[in-house]
Amino acid sequence: MNLVFLVDTSHIQWTDIKHNCKLFKDTMVDNIKTLRSERDRCNSLIGRMILFSYLKSKRLINNCSSITIDYSNLGKPIIKGIKNLHFSISHSSHCVVCAISVENEIGVDVETIKKINIHEYKSVFTDEEFFFMINSKRPILTFYTLWTLKEALLKAIGLGFNVDPQKINVLSSPIIISSGSYYLKTIILNENSILSTCTLNNKDVHVVELSINDILD
Repeated sequence: MNLVFLVDTSHIQWTDIKHNCKLFKDTMVDNIKTLRSERDRCNSLIGRMILFSYLKSKRLINNCSSITIDYSNLGKPIIKGIKNLHFSISHSSHCVVCAISVENEIGVDVETIKKINIHEYKSVFTDEEFFFMINSKRPILTFYTLWTLKEALLKAIGLGFNVDPQKINVLSSPIIISSGSYYLKTIILNENSILSTCTLNNKDVHVVELSINDILD
């Protein structure tokens, strides 16, 4: 099963949750504390809290301090000591999402939809994608759809922007590469937010909305 857990953080402040840092190893939260924006600190911590709440619910861990997030050579996060667990975390503005699968690779990206000059981002897209975007009925929404699909795909395959995103065309699904067939999905959360997922199977993606109380230790 492919799960995406979502928390609306619009009513959550850093001061409300920063005490939860003590639940984790220092190495897990040191980078969070260095973030300048309180919103980024808040969202980053909540992303980890969602993941570890899931792990505890499945009895994969006893407490948050027992785990360590490691990284592959290309920067993909991995939970040490837990096999066949795939996850991806993303946040934007007041929305935090954590995608989890115990079956296959998974990637997620969420973005807040804002007015932008899409021509400034032409180098991110293939010629076919850019033509499709500027000729669509809602170019800004199409931009964010394609952007989040690229992010989700690159997270799923574990390469991030180590790969030139202009070399990947996400107008069709699945995307077939050496490691398999990757399936893309986009969900419009509301008029201001959009998320996309990429999975190494064609099973449904289930979005589960959580409150902050659902993930507190």
